[in-house]
Amino acid sequence: MLMNKNVSVLILIGIILLGCHPAKEKVEFSNEVICSDSISRELVVLNDTFLFSYPLQIELIDSMLLVLDNVNNNFFHLFTLKGVPVKSFGEKGQGPADFINVGAFNLSEDGKNMYAYDSSMRKIVKYDVSSFLKDSLKFEVMQVNYGSLPHSEVPTIIYDMLSLKDSDFLVKANHKDLRFGLLKDGKITQLYNSFSDCLNTNNEEEVWSVFCSNTKTKLKPDRTKMLNATYLGGILELFDLDENCRLSLNKTLYIYEPKYGIAEGAIPAYVVSNETTQIGFEDVYATNNSIYALLHNRGNEALPSEITVFSWQGLPTSKIKANHGLVNIAVDEKNNLIYVIAESEQNAYELSCLSLNWYVFYNFQE
Repeated sequence: MLMNKNVSVLILIGIILLGCHPAKEKVEFSNEVICSDSISRELVVLNDTFLFSYPLQIELIDSMLLVLDNVNNNFFHLFTLKGVPVKSFGEKGQGPADFINVGAFNLSEDGKNMYAYDSSMRKIVKYDVSSFLKDSLKFEVMQVNYGSLPHSEVPTIIYDMLSLKDSDFLVKANHKDLRFGLLKDGKITQLYNSFSDCLNTNNEEEVWSVFCSNTKTKLKPDRTKMLNATYLGGILELFDLDENCRLSLNKTLYIYEPKYGIAEGAIPAYVVSNETTQIGFEDVYATNNSIYALLHNRGNEALPSEITVFSWQGLPTSKIKANHGLVNIAVDEKNNLIYVIAESEQNAYELSCLSLNWYVFYNFQE
């Protein structure tokens, strides 16, 4: 009788413990993206003499190309569409328009302004795009008030500020108290704080790091949707963004399972790649029509050599094979052109272009 009571108590304790740790979300990782449509295109090299160091982003801005790369003490490098260097700006330093650390930049909805956020100097620099080709750049510096951050038990890192409308910004941060927020009238408030429960860990800080650090976060140009794509593992989250700047998760594509190591001594925990890691998204470019992604192939450490195109509903629609390793992409859908930073045979980087129309390809070769 006593034994039966003990067994009953143990079962009750087990049920209570299970209640404290709800079952993890069951997720099937596809490990591949299948598209019914696939085309191959040759790259046209536009500039193979500019010494890129570690390019992070390329963007088509008002009939120009802007590349983010910390080269020759400047972060930003402007080119014509033919690949001719125009100017470099955004010096490394501590002056009003200088930078210490820039991971990305973005455009206003109307394309008239470019914004760059420096996480080390806690400021946003707003550039007037129309001044890019003038002798002096027109810019404005906006300091970010960290004192307005929501309370958190862990240090807050703001990775990026994405322009929404007027002087409002979508804030990309690093933990459950501020994953995505809204900067409005100088104050930062929480917008979205949920994370997928798909990782094989009970340490929530590891989850935060996978979904926040080294990810590509892009707004749909019309500001009705947003995406977040992971670098460690391949997970693509698609969000709806309403006119009141409220975020809601619409769909998640689970492609590669995130596996990783932990950086020693980091607070909060910070994930890093190791021998088990499958790299996911190298770069992502968003248009109103589609999402263009540089997604690594399973088991291949080389840079992606094809561009995978998704709809905003999360459906893979086509693949564009370039036969060269690609680092960054910018898409001109109007002219059916894709500008890329590609790896050369000498393991350097080249500014190149590929066309979805053969007649444009020949024009670029001339």
